[in-house]
Amino acid sequence: MKVKEVLDLLSYGVPFELVGARTGKRLCSSRYNKSETIEKYYEYSVTDEPIHVGVFVDKNNKYVYPQIKIWVSGE
Repeated sequence: MKVKEVLDLLSYGVPFELVGARTGKRLCSSRYNKSETIEKYYEYSVTDEPIHVGVFVDKNNKYVYPQIKIWVSGE
């Protein structure tokens, strides 16, 4: 399965973050990155169980939001 296919499963406006399965680093986020940045990951493969639920905490530690984390293979 590709990143684009997983993103198509999500409802519009659902915050998500792409995470490298090998490194554990954030590749991009729907909160901060432009759609052009996210589009470059569309053809990357995802892990066998790519969708995980996480939380996003703002820099001031005032707000916590649910966020979908999508694990990308090989990154």
